[in-house]
Amino acid sequence: MNHKTFKCQVCPVGCSIEVTSEDNDLIIKGNNCNRGLEYARSLYEDSPQVLFGRCILSNSSMGRLAVKTSSPIPKEVKSKVMKEIQNTRVSGPIKKGQVIIENIFNLGVDVVAMRKVL
Repeated sequence: MNHKTFKCQVCPVGCSIEVTSEDNDLIIKGNNCNRGLEYARSLYEDSPQVLFGRCILSNSSMGRLAVKTSSPIPKEVKSKVMKEIQNTRVSGPIKKGQVIIENIFNLGVDVVAMRKVL
């Protein structure tokens, strides 16, 4: 039996999700929506996943801008992509869905804003 606990990053709620692997079955608890359920499965399995992160926001009281990848990325480049996102500096105005980093590491995936900043 294998057990993992982590914070869901699909939405601002940030549910605490527990995933237990038992006889090739996944038991997932703590998610408040189906998106959290799918997020938990993708983290536990070795499949590519959409990443959620925050980049530096220069001209706002928020300090950070929530972003996500436009498509799933391979797990082997996850930490490299997250580091690049966390070190990226942007300033407003920014539209929701605006491309913040185009074609990150030539993966054919953009990093886009998850909210509007005036």
